[in-house]
Amino acid sequence: MKSAAFNFISPALLLNALELQTQYPNYSKFLGGGQSMGPMLNLRLAQPDQLVSLQRIAGLKAHRLQESKLFLGALTTHAQIEDKVVPDVTQGFMPYVAANIAYRAIRNQGTLGGSLCHADPAADWVSTMMVLDATVHMSRLGANGNMETRHMAVSDFMLGAFTTEIHEDEILTNISISAFPPDAHWGYYKICQKPGEFARSIAAVLSIESLGVHRIVVGATHSKPILINDAKPLLHSCDKGAIQVTLREHGLEADDFEFQNHVTAVIRAIRMASMPHSDPHH
Repeated sequence: MKSAAFNFISPALLLNALELQTQYPNYSKFLGGGQSMGPMLNLRLAQPDQLVSLQRIAGLKAHRLQESKLFLGALTTHAQIEDKVVPDVTQGFMPYVAANIAYRAIRNQGTLGGSLCHADPAADWVSTMMVLDATVHMSRLGANGNMETRHMAVSDFMLGAFTTEIHEDEILTNISISAFPPDAHWGYYKICQKPGEFARSIAAVLSIESLGVHRIVVGATHSKPILINDAKPLLHSCDKGAIQVTLREHGLEADDFEFQNHVTAVIRAIRMASMPHSDPHH
């Protein structure tokens, strides 16, 4: 199938993109890298009257280090993170995740912001940004014609499968990530039927003793990824029975096969986090 007809516009300024959205508030869509929107258009799962490309807006591709935080423009591509074109403040965690997303052609075009807005529970950045306690920053056009901004944690931004807190008249502009201290340890494991496919199970682990952070995120679920903030006992013991109980207590809904996949992913991510983090490829 091919997409239904739509009006295509590619403004160079964020303000212009927000203004264009007001012309078709219910039938206009913003386009980032297009790796999710493209197939949806061709399958006619999305049929907007207007598509506003964000690719010419330079500010959405910029990055900056501010004190202990890295701000990444929403149009930062997976490949730029993989190749460390943007600074890595996660001791190899984000480049490792990026390098294992789909295929290089997709990584060249797919964007961090687009992945978060699409909110597929099986997408790598959804779980990764949750375990990092990253913050998303959004802009909209206010009643007086000026831009208004708001921000929230990714864990609050994600509401469910393909559902987020972003409004139709908002653009996700930046994602901010706190730099890891020296004692940070991370692990990431996903189970796929074959390389390049969306994951059947994802587990992301972050442990920072100096900050009291002991966090696990389980992705590729049927809804919003599961966030376990008080995971220190699991990280220390890696006990399979305790992991099973904790996942059930946090509401993981899965058949026996899926459940065991999730448990296996968590165990392997915990073991990965216990390895020396000086090696960016673990």
